[in-house]
Amino acid sequence: MKKLIIGIICIALVIPYGLAGSTTNDGCKGSQKSYIKIVDGNPTLFVGDKPLDILGLRTTSNPYKSDEAYQNVIEYIDKAAKYGYSYVTVMLCWYRMDTTKHETFPEPEDVGKLMDWEKLDEIFNYARSKNVYIVPLFWHNVPPQWWFDLTPNYEDFLQTSDKGEIVPMMSFNVPNFQKYEDEAIKAVINRYKNHPAYLGFLLQFGYSNEDNYPGAPYVEGWFDYSPFAKQRFREWLKEKYNHNVSSLQEAWNNFSVNFENAETPKPLPDITNPTEMVDWINSGGDSRRRFYDWQLFRLEEKRKARNHLIDVVKSADPDHVLIMTSPSVGGGSILFINSMALDYDEYFFSPEVDIVHVNPGIHKTWHIVDKAGKYAFVKYFETRGKAAFIKWESRDDLPPDNVEELEKRAVFARETGSGLALWENKIQGFPEFTDEQIRAAAEAFHSTSEGRLKKSKFAMIDDTFSNCFDYRKGKENLKVYSHFKLVDRAMLRGLLYSAGLDFDVVTTNEILANPDILKNYRAIALSNLYRMNDELLDILVDYRNSGGGLFIQGITGLYDKYGERETKYLKQLLGINSTIQEYKGTCYSWTYSNADEPLLKDISGMQGDKKSNYNMYYIPIFDYEKEGYKVLGYLDENTEIATVGYKGNVVFWFPRQGMQVMDLNDEELEITEQFLRNLYDFYGIDDTLGPMVHIKKPNNYLYILDKEILPLKTP
Repeated sequence: MKKLIIGIICIALVIPYGLAGSTTNDGCKGSQKSYIKIVDGNPTLFVGDKPLDILGLRTTSNPYKSDEAYQNVIEYIDKAAKYGYSYVTVMLCWYRMDTTKHETFPEPEDVGKLMDWEKLDEIFNYARSKNVYIVPLFWHNVPPQWWFDLTPNYEDFLQTSDKGEIVPMMSFNVPNFQKYEDEAIKAVINRYKNHPAYLGFLLQFGYSNEDNYPGAPYVEGWFDYSPFAKQRFREWLKEKYNHNVSSLQEAWNNFSVNFENAETPKPLPDITNPTEMVDWINSGGDSRRRFYDWQLFRLEEKRKARNHLIDVVKSADPDHVLIMTSPSVGGGSILFINSMALDYDEYFFSPEVDIVHVNPGIHKTWHIVDKAGKYAFVKYFETRGKAAFIKWESRDDLPPDNVEELEKRAVFARETGSGLALWENKIQGFPEFTDEQIRAAAEAFHSTSEGRLKKSKFAMIDDTFSNCFDYRKGKENLKVYSHFKLVDRAMLRGLLYSAGLDFDVVTTNEILANPDILKNYRAIALSNLYRMNDELLDILVDYRNSGGGLFIQGITGLYDKYGERETKYLKQLLGINSTIQEYKGTCYSWTYSNADEPLLKDISGMQGDKKSNYNMYYIPIFDYEKEGYKVLGYLDENTEIATVGYKGNVVFWFPRQGMQVMDLNDEELEITEQFLRNLYDFYGIDDTLGPMVHIKKPNNYLYILDKEILPLKTP
């Protein structure tokens, strides 16, 4: 039973990545500090007193798996030297570096003595001879075999799904594991931090190194239901409810539950009925209080484990950069809801993390919605003083002779002042980038002048935590409606980008921590912020009363933080006293009015949206005239019901918006994009994007959101 671990250990790092250095790299001549410094507004990587481009290669071959895998790493160091990449990130696995046997547990401080350093020593020395830096990526969340052999009932400490499936990843915050894990990480750092080829440490965190629990898109189910995690949850509940059983019972609406028998809640099932899907889209998500508590617990457990590891790395070596994978920004983590890869703003709040990255694939076509998401990512961090790059992975539909798509990514990296890395790919069965593709990316990167991103005066507001509750998927033909509100918000970024309009992303956590952050913006978009709390509401109302513009779109302000229906949030955002009712129609069409209004410049009287199966939102109704709102759009089937309107600095748009990309053609989408340009003019915002790489609009968002899913394999 215990030997089963061997075949699946060291999860395949479905998300590799690397760091970067400049082509003028004549470093590796002596141990020097690496750090981030702001130069001309751009977070810039330095080694000693010299800047290094963030341009790297990332291996997926584990040098301790076989001689062939070791040789692959050597070949990638050669490629880095040949084509002008500054560093190679080398994936390592603790499980394979320590194959010793023990009758009793070794002392934690002796862990480093048990590890095989020969191949890694050779890799560092060879890289130095080639003037290429090395960034270790140490896969530490699966321990050596001796830990399993010596730990009674070790399965109790492995991440377990709601279906009972156990995966090769430790539960978060297992003390008897952490004391060894910490020492193993420190052993790697302490051995190489003074080596001339050492650039920094890439801290692996999460099931696929994406700041995540196991789950979508790699394995089915929700995690963690292990006995250890269940006991942690019960202890957490005691603290949350101050050891008061009555408070727990009242919150959960269950008077038989207590701190000894509280169970980890199971998710609601997928949706097979169209009527249920419509109701779900228009709901506040899973409103069970026990599920809310479990999501909060999962978030805090992940944060605690991550922050602990960050402290381990930086206490061992404060003199080199720490790199980590961040979740995508502003609605881009739709695939990862159940794995909780959502809280990207945690990396902004963590000053010890120097560089962040994400790990998307390169397809044969780069759609504009996808590019807008990558733009949102690099801009979010770069404009906050944290260096960012994108580590690109190959995909099956990218022909091996296609260099254009890699050149586009390289140009994008330079124009945004960010970085780029390419991974080896082999572990997931994806094709390896050809030498010609690797060369072309480097040449395009080095031949493009570095740009700089600046903050916009318009921001999209994202509530990362509430994303946890819009998780139910549709089955079969209902699949396209999965996570509808979140997709609608994500697609709105694409419409703004396509319209040539710049934007920022700000999270509700940032707003709650510093309400003055909103003073930087003339207007903000509240797109499908379906859950809200009183503190956030007060800040937003104060912002509006101080002259800030509110663009309210979709299902916004209709539910409290637990997902219970509460229209006071929308009423106060709109600044109305009228009762809000609801038009429960779907598949409707609507038209702009003929009014001579700045918001309708060049589009008055035109179709706002055609009759569509993707018009799924119920429409809030109130007394527009009494409340002083001017109606700018109305339903074709009932012209008394407004779809778009405004009063003062508040504009509402209640139907879908981003999801129009599903079935509107370019001419029809141009009408919506013109409205968005008018919206910027209305708020006095002159933030346009500079030259952009030509890319296509999507004809089906599933192409963007669906990811080729293969079982994680042993690297």
